[in-house]
Amino acid sequence: MRRKTPVFDLGTIPAGNLFSTVDDLARFAGELLAGGGRLLKPESLAEMWRPQAANSERGFGLGFVVGEFRGQRTIGHSGAVYGHSSSFVVVPEAKLAVIVLGNEDIANGRIERIANAALGWLLEAKL
Repeated sequence: MRRKTPVFDLGTIPAGNLFSTVDDLARFAGELLAGGGRLLKPESLAEMWRPQAANSERGFGLGFVVGEFRGQRTIGHSGAVYGHSSSFVVVPEAKLAVIVLGNEDIANGRIERIANAALGWLLEAKL
């Protein structure tokens, strides 16, 4: 049974309202993994990926969460709004990206587990 997802106007708070397709996110991941150049200057990308808190290798850069997965630096952003969840993560040094999109309420934990499992499999295959 299909049901229509309700629309919530979240435009007044810093959450949600960035909509994309997996194909466009894959293109964006390719730009990030290439180190920028077409969309972002390499210097801008480096600054966006730098944690903004002093003396930190992890945390929040400019629009990206800077983290670590199995010893590899990760850059990404995940989120959820009513009816939609997403996980977007790139591993720059391994030249890998994982994008998972879902259309279920409060599914961000499940989406993160799927993304982490896929990332683990890809890293094992690559390394």
